[in-house]
Amino acid sequence: MLVDCAASVETQTSAMTKLRASLALGLIAAVLSACGSNDSATDNTIRAKAPNNVIIVPSMSWCQKPGDATASPPTGTNLMYTAHIYPGNWKQTFQNQVAAAVGRAPVFITEWGYIISNQTGVPYTTSTTWGTSLRSVVDGNGASWIAWVTDNAWTPNMFTDTALTQLTDFGTLTKTWLAATNSN
Repeated sequence: MLVDCAASVETQTSAMTKLRASLALGLIAAVLSACGSNDSATDNTIRAKAPNNVIIVPSMSWCQKPGDATASPPTGTNLMYTAHIYPGNWKQTFQNQVAAAVGRAPVFITEWGYIISNQTGVPYTTSTTWGTSLRSVVDGNGASWIAWVTDNAWTPNMFTDTALTQLTDFGTLTKTWLAATNSN
């Protein structure tokens, strides 16, 4: 039993080491792409070390122009474009950029969120349907997503309290969306 447990821990440790290396190479790929290295040499370097990894291709303006990334994408397979979506930037031009990117490769929304408020700024909206409307667009285009952020020191907040027990509208939508995704 102890030998089996030790072997299991060793296997898990090895898997975690590979996962960390894979994540690091994926991050390097994203950083290189962000620096304008959407070329074959960069792609070949990444593929030599991690041939099956997804390369996340960011775009200019804090990942708000993924359609631009499609104009000069790296060559190869396993490419995914990223977008950061908030009420203050989700205008028709940006929506067209996301649609252009979806037409070329998968899109991973690596940041999104909102705060229902009369305040102005990128994360704020007065619309109580902004989140569900975004969800319809994302689900309709088959994009992947991760919500930003659970830390109350940053906005948009998913929780109303520092104990992280009371959800905001954004937090409630995220929870509901995840539950629906997991049930499919």
